[in-house]
Amino acid sequence: MKVGEYLADAKTRFRPVDADDVAFSIQNARRYREYNDLLVLSTARRLGCPLLTFDKRLSARAGEFDVGLVLQAQAHNAGSSSKSHPAGA
Repeated sequence: MKVGEYLADAKTRFRPVDADDVAFSIQNARRYREYNDLLVLSTARRLGCPLLTFDKRLSARAGEFDVGLVLQAQAHNAGSSSKSHPAGA
């Protein structure tokens, strides 16, 4: 997996977190350590973008909120990592 290529791709855009994303994260975090992951998840949900992540827990939470996943990340998901971002966001 070439994370640098995804980040440098012309289709990748970076978007700021907004107040609704913060509220979503506070309301849905089961543990304090989930807060940052849920900010990413909320941003993907708000923008209607699939999520690119190698984190099994975040992938599972994405399913709870009908956020799609980029298939390459699912197939490569051999371990847990905190590297994730909304693909194309």
